[in-house]
Amino acid sequence: MSNREIPSQNPPLTSSKKGVSKDKMRIVVNLYESGIAEEFIAMQLDLEIPEVIRILKEENMYKD
Repeated sequence: MSNREIPSQNPPLTSSKKGVSKDKMRIVVNLYESGIAEEFIAMQLDLEIPEVIRILKEENMYKD
């Protein structure tokens, strides 16, 4: 056997420049709608706070 990686047949679903999956983006929106603060969402999903805010703005969900 060789150490070469086998390429994936199905690429991951991403819709942002930094490669956040659509599922993770949906989770961000759902948590935010539930009243969870951006900082906690970022911490739980291993994202940067500006990335969470960007996702929310893309979905027209972010409230200043």
